Amino acid sequence: MKEISRAVYIGEKTTEHIMLGCLQRVADAQEAMAKPYVKLIADLEWYRSQWKEAVAQRDSLARTNNTLKGHITRLKNKLQP
Repeated sequence: MKEISRAVYIGEKTTEHIMLGCLQRVADAQEAMAKPYVKLIADLEWYRSQWKEAVAQRDSLARTNNTLKGHITRLKNKLQP
């Protein structure tokens, strides 16, 4: 139908067929316009998940560093009379 709506309007093509083809072309155009938005939303979700993982890893490493600092301090205190 899209091809018919683009074709030269001679012969048996009725107005309904032409209008149907035009509507299909409009629908295709709307879907094409929505694709970048859908990709943008998917990218946003991916970046959010990556950010959450990075924050969790940062917090975990901060706790590990604090624990190691505490162990070092205790060992230093044991060595000093």
